[in-house]
Parts: sequence; structure tokens; C-alpha cells
Amino acid sequence: PSGRVVTTREVLKSCGKITIDGDVEMTVAADDAESGVAILMPKVTLAPIGVAHLRDGATAQGGEIAVAGYSYPDTLTEPVLTFGTLADTHDLEGNVARERLALKALDGDAGGPVLDATGQVIGMLLPKASQEGRVLPDAVSFAADAEVIRRLLGSTAAADTAPAPGAMAAEDIARIG
Repeated sequence: PSGRVVTTREVLKSCGKITIDGDVEMTVAADDAESGVAILMPKVTLAPIGVAHLRDGATAQGGEIAVAGYSYPDTLTEPVLTFGTLADTHDLEGNVARERLALKALDGDAGGPVLDATGQVIGMLLPKASQEGRVLPDAVSFAADAEVIRRLLGSTAAADTAPAPGAMAAEDIARIG
């Protein structure tokens, strides 16, 4: 209802002006260095065709996930779905605010929602980051957990605690993404 947009803070580094869809000007409402998440607020009221439903509760390790991102930003104008699994509910250092994904993401996918098999958002894909001189395998990605996003959104977060509808077809997850 308040029209917030969640993205990675990394994409804001090179921005002099922040817009979505090229013409809706945004301001930074929250910028959390620890999680890598930024919350944007539009200067005008938005009327999106849909909103994210943040999953309430843990996602099963090993469960199927999908990331909706702009893998080919200069070629395709629609998001691409990349499928994988939730490898672990924490990162390599044991941080539960970040989930480890078995997913081969591209740079343009960062900031995209990580959806479970029911279409609920379990997190947001973070950009590839160097791991203190280590090069991780291509199929290792990380996501900010939905609880981190909910905390940063504060009282503006949609409290979607309705039971998940059950596993969805890939086409339906793509539409939601």
C-alpha cells in the first residue's frame, strides 16, 4: 500500500537519479550496508499490477526456488526466470540473514525476488561478491532473507500470512516474478 520497492544497495552506487520504468522518480528510504538491501520510495503514488508476498517462516532446505531477474538487460525487456534450489538457510559464515542458493545467476539478476515453489518471496538475490580472495563456483549465489526485507520495510511490509497455495507451475511463477 505504501509503494516501496526493494533492490540491492549496489545498484545505487552509480546513480545520480533513481527511477523505475524510466520515469517514476524514487528516493532512498532505507540503505542497509550489512544486508545489501535498499528500500526505495516513489515520489508519486504507484499502482503496480502486483506486490510481493513475503514468506512468513522458514523455507525447507533443498526446496526448489526461482529468481526473476533481468539476465539480459540490453536485449530482453522482460524478466527471465532462473531455477535452482535453496542450498542452505544461511551463508558460508553461518549468517542466517543470508541464504545460500544453488543457482547460476547473471549480474542482471541481482535485486530480483527469490521465489519458492508456491510463488512466495523467500528473499532477494544479492550481487556476486568476492569472498576474501576466493572465487566461488558459478552455481553459488546468495540472497537476503525475507525477514531482513520485512525488518527494513518495517510497518509498511505487507503482512501476508495466508497459507501458501501449494506448488505452482513454472509459467505461473514466471508471471508472479
